[in-house]
Amino acid sequence: MARLSLVPHSASLISGKLLAAPISRVAYATGLRKTSGHVLYWAIQIAKANEADLLLLHVLPPPVPLFEAEPFERPEAELALSLLLAEVKATGISPRGFLLTGTGSIYGQIVRAARLERVDLIVMGSRCRSGFSRLLAGSLTSKVITHTRCPVLVVPHDDR
Repeated sequence: MARLSLVPHSASLISGKLLAAPISRVAYATGLRKTSGHVLYWAIQIAKANEADLLLLHVLPPPVPLFEAEPFERPEAELALSLLLAEVKATGISPRGFLLTGTGSIYGQIVRAARLERVDLIVMGSRCRSGFSRLLAGSLTSKVITHTRCPVLVVPHDDR
């Protein structure tokens, strides 16, 4: 029986052979909520351990064609993202921030950005939605997992 152990650079075991899969870019998909600090912590720790770039991704809702040219949330999101970037820089990492806009779905924009930026790992939180709301809307995290080609680390909601 093969034994799996954690080794540097996120190695994986397939058919008894160790395959190196270095992580050079980590994307943290954020809704810019204060309650997701523990998810950011994981992204920072993984980026530090792998000496990887950290990308902070936030998707703005698409504009409403009749009323405005761009989302009214943009100035607030820009400020929140710049504050988050400063907070992460204080940990010794130089992250890059992205405000993603467009008419595509939120999960589609995250997947597309991860592909274009050649991300090796996406770190996301789970809001633990259940029941009828999850049945109707599905989970953003599960949609990203389904449509991306890179691994996704899902950090559960911290309700402490």
